Amino acid sequence: MAVSDNGSGEPEKKEKRARRSGTETIAYLKEKSAKEFQIRQEELQIRKEEQCAQAKRQEQMAQQLIQQQEHQQNMFANLQQQQNQQLQQLSQMQMAMIAWFQAEKA
Repeated sequence: MAVSDNGSGEPEKKEKRARRSGTETIAYLKEKSAKEFQIRQEELQIRKEEQCAQAKRQEQMAQQLIQQQEHQQNMFANLQQQQNQQLQQLSQMQMAMIAWFQAEKA
């Protein structure tokens, strides 16, 4: 035991800590290692789940983009079809007017 002064003039006795045995140390280190391994496994699992979720979000975004592009293509095709119909109607009206003017001249 070591003896020291605690400031009140009375010596203070400190007990010496008992040194752990080698098997206790090994058991402690095994337990610590097992806990650290478990934590690493959980962290890896969380990272894996996050990566899967990110991949799923990216896939959904890609599908959404494809759908938007298909929708735009359909709208463009419909617009072209309407323009072609309008041009045909205009052409028919012009032909009818030309025929009417020619009939009036005759």
